Amino acid sequence: MKRLAVLVMLLFPMLAASQEKDESGMWLSLYGYKSFGKFYTSLYFEYDQMQDFSKFDCWYVRATGGYKVLPWLKLDAAYDYYKEPDRYLHRFYGNVTATVKSGDLSVSWRERYMYACTPQTSGGSSVLRSYLNVKCAIPKLPLTPYLAMEVFTWKKWEKTRHYAGVLYSFGKYSEIDLYYLYYTFASRSSEHILGIGYNFNF
Repeated sequence: MKRLAVLVMLLFPMLAASQEKDESGMWLSLYGYKSFGKFYTSLYFEYDQMQDFSKFDCWYVRATGGYKVLPWLKLDAAYDYYKEPDRYLHRFYGNVTATVKSGDLSVSWRERYMYACTPQTSGGSSVLRSYLNVKCAIPKLPLTPYLAMEVFTWKKWEKTRHYAGVLYSFGKYSEIDLYYLYYTFASRSSEHILGIGYNFNF
């Protein structure tokens, strides 16, 4: 319990700063993964609603292809088709992920470069996204609680996502991902997100 308390303090320093003007929303997702030895591919779909769950915010589809360089290190590239109410974007990614496991505890660190371009304006932008995830499986139960944090930067801090969630595994290849996300921004009010996802391996 002491370790969990320390993780909460490290990963969620902004929770106390929440204000009534913060926005609320829900993210729904579907994720499929297939491994081919050291190679793998995945497909991800997400649909987001904001303004207290009442207004469509965006949806996107992501295709990913990757390679496991070492048992603890993988490289991959991805593409998003991203749709907002009044525009669409193309987003391209390069990812490096390292994972260390010890018993039921798993810690992963991912560095992601993202380039987004908007055909309507011919503009583009770059972002570096640093993601830390700490998971701990519960022995004899199909539950894996986790804490995570993702920081968006490019020349300066832009925003941060703070996650607290749990993975519920059922069957051999499926799991439900339930999480709460506290989303903080440099230039606008924060957001409170309820996330629900279904993940499966082919």
